[in-house]
Amino acid sequence: MFLNSSAENDSITFMPKNACLFAFYVPLSLAVFGALGNLFVIISFSNFSPKLLKQATTLFVINLSVSDLIFCVFNIPLTAIPFYKRKWPFGAQLCQIFPIFFYGNIAVSLLTITFITFNRFVSIVINKHYKQIYSKNTIRLMIAFCWILPFSLLSLPLFKIWGQYGYERLTFTCTLLEFENKSPKTIFFLASFIIPCIAILFCYTFIWIKVRRKCISSKREMRVTKLIFVIFTVFILCFTPSILVEMFLNKNRYPYIYVASLILVCLSACVNPIIYFILNEHYRTALKRLLLGHSRGSIMSRNDSSTSSPTVKSNQNTYETKFIYPPKL
Repeated sequence: MFLNSSAENDSITFMPKNACLFAFYVPLSLAVFGALGNLFVIISFSNFSPKLLKQATTLFVINLSVSDLIFCVFNIPLTAIPFYKRKWPFGAQLCQIFPIFFYGNIAVSLLTITFITFNRFVSIVINKHYKQIYSKNTIRLMIAFCWILPFSLLSLPLFKIWGQYGYERLTFTCTLLEFENKSPKTIFFLASFIIPCIAILFCYTFIWIKVRRKCISSKREMRVTKLIFVIFTVFILCFTPSILVEMFLNKNRYPYIYVASLILVCLSACVNPIIYFILNEHYRTALKRLLLGHSRGSIMSRNDSSTSSPTVKSNQNTYETKFIYPPKL
């Protein structure tokens, strides 16, 4: 048996029934909402205009949504269902794979946000190097790096290198366990969370200095930069409680705080589509066209016909630059 009766009893003693039900129903509800929201983001941006798919910001946003979609479809259900079963019901093999995807998706999301922020830094602070840095190949390499690095590092515990994966009785989940009286999870949290956050804050510091000197001529660029900063801030707010709980809190004594921190982690994969909808009018336009059944062909035909209409052409250009293009300083 994967779990013995003692392990199950210890878990039941730790986690109150109401906390288990809360940790089951709320994350699953968020998973459904988040999966639909991120799917809408991916389809909307992919089908709005072929030109947008050549821009770095759009590709990074789609990559972030893909990571969040996987988190909603795969990770959240495998996190929530054990609370209902009050044990890990998916077997030993999935117990080894699940932590790789759980922590890997989180790392992919934060790395993607880091690269988007660096894109804002290059676009605003060192704009003259933008085209050299953001070629097709470098954008592909950056996106590949977001996935390859975290999943490669997280595969090491499968070979008992840098920790090991296993079942944690107190929380019904499979995670990165202590190995040889060391806690690799703490090192992983610090390296994968703090280092990207420092890089992001570094970029935003120089962006702020540039803005203070009134060297920015494009209000549109600043709207995009503020949008990404909101995404980063929400990400930090969602994950900081979980990191503090993992590092400092006694889960036996505060099960409801643990569950609340876990729900915030699930929320992080669901909230970005809401941010796009509130702060970016062109995502709202793309989403409305998607929901009304406009196809890529109909949108492209409108774009083609706009060549004979200066007014429509101007509107098209306004859209394309307003969300994506680097400023012309």
